[in-house]
Amino acid sequence: MVRAIVEANWPELETLTLWFGSAKSGAEVDARELAPLFSGERFPKLKHLRLQACEFADEAVGLLLEAPLLSRLESVDLSYGLLGDAGADALLHAAPKLGQLRKLTLVETAVGATARELLRAVGPQVKVENSGYGPNDSVDHFVPSAAGDGFVHVLHVG
Repeated sequence: MVRAIVEANWPELETLTLWFGSAKSGAEVDARELAPLFSGERFPKLKHLRLQACEFADEAVGLLLEAPLLSRLESVDLSYGLLGDAGADALLHAAPKLGQLRKLTLVETAVGATARELLRAVGPQVKVENSGYGPNDSVDHFVPSAAGDGFVHVLHVG
C-alpha cells in the first residue's frame, strides 16, 4: 500500500497524513519506501507532511533531511511514533534546514528529556510534548478523513 501512495500522482495535494502503526499490528514498512514521496516530484504542492505512529521515524527523519521535499514543507508531524534520540540528534544537527518550517510536531515520541529540551530551543515552531506514557503503537482505531481537495489521510499503512 505504501508504494501506491508514494507513487501516486497528486499534483494538487497539500497535506498528507500517514498512520503507520506497529509491526505487531501488521505494519511492514521500510523507511526507504518513502523515497518517492521525499523526492517531491509527484507532490509539487505538498506543504504539510504527517508521518505518525511510525516505528522507523529515526530512519525516515534521516532520509527527509536530505530530500528535496523538505525545503517546500511548512509543517512536519512525527507524533506517536518511535522517534528517538538518534532522530532528535539528526534534527538538531539539521536545525538550519528546519528554519522554513512553521511547525515541527513531536508529540508522544521516544525522544528523551534532554533531547526534548534541546529541540524546544530550536525555536517556537517546534512542539515537543510527552505525557510520560510513551509512543502509541495502537493506532488502528483512528477513522480516516475523506479524501478532499488537497488532503489525504490514510488509516493504516503496512
